[in-house]
Amino acid sequence: MRVNKNYVADKKSIAHVEELLMLMSAMTGDKRFEEIIDEANTKEVVNMCEVLDIVEARGIEKGADIISRLNTILAKEGDLDKIIKANTDKKYRNELLKKYNLLRDYEK
Repeated sequence: MRVNKNYVADKKSIAHVEELLMLMSAMTGDKRFEEIIDEANTKEVVNMCEVLDIVEARGIEKGADIISRLNTILAKEGDLDKIIKANTDKKYRNELLKKYNLLRDYEK
């Protein structure tokens, strides 16, 4: 956890993005760092904030896909009330995501 809450990261460029991501993958055992290398190279990422932007965008896309799949299931069941409740009640939505086993493809 950050001790200095007023810290502002500098905008230094990362000279070797691919190597940094490979190092992060090796140090953490998390292959997701490797999964974004091509995208980082394509977008000519120059700092860690841009790397995090890629990661965040991927998370948003995955979340939208899961919710779309849930809404499709509920629509096929013909229960509009469930759709509305799932979109407004986080606890209920999570129960449905587990019930329909929609998180399995996205869990680490």
